[in-house]
Amino acid sequence: MENKCIKCNGNMRKALLSSNAAFCPQTTRKGASPKLCNVDVYVCPECGYIDFYAEKPEIFKGE
Repeated sequence: MENKCIKCNGNMRKALLSSNAAFCPQTTRKGASPKLCNVDVYVCPECGYIDFYAEKPEIFKGE
């Protein structure tokens, strides 16, 4: 993924972040497991801005 920083227009670089998967609790119903998705992280080496993207955002659509 090639994208530009929204702060300084630098080239964003993929980075690693140590954490658990993200989940969206409002999309779950009683007794259902939360929807989990890995997160891609990008950092701008020029200004330090960080951007996060869900690897599979479609899993959060509807029930």
